[in-house]
Amino acid sequence: MAAMTQETLQTVIAETIAAHGAEVERWLVREPGAWGFLAGKAVISMRLKLGRRLVDEERRTIWATLWDSLQGIAVGRI
Repeated sequence: MAAMTQETLQTVIAETIAAHGAEVERWLVREPGAWGFLAGKAVISMRLKLGRRLVDEERRTIWATLWDSLQGIAVGRI
């Protein structure tokens, strides 16, 4: 069973943000559904990279890291 590393996590988050710029923009203006879309895409991407289902703790780690990255983007725009 493949382990989720910090490197893989950062790659997935960066790829998710880069691939879904329109949804990031929607998240920045707090449009409903944007967060769920991005969170789902990041989880699916990690699942594909690892070749297995994720446990709850891994999903929560992905969501927290994605949220922190999005917050960094938002702060950079102020």
